[in-house]
Amino acid sequence: MSTTGYDACGLALRVAIGVTKTQFSKLAKTYSSNVVSLVRLVEAASLQYASLLSNQGGESPVII
Repeated sequence: MSTTGYDACGLALRVAIGVTKTQFSKLAKTYSSNVVSLVRLVEAASLQYASLLSNQGGESPVII
């Protein structure tokens, strides 16, 4: 293989690595966003549950 062939392979590899890093970054951001959304939903449900118990005269649960 000529030097140009090696250069082309190296360039293709760098492009592929760059695309992979970009895709992984997007995936990580989506995952992080989904986790934050889930935590907010659980927190809201927990607060509603505590409110219902306190309105019924029950003991309020420990919210972590």
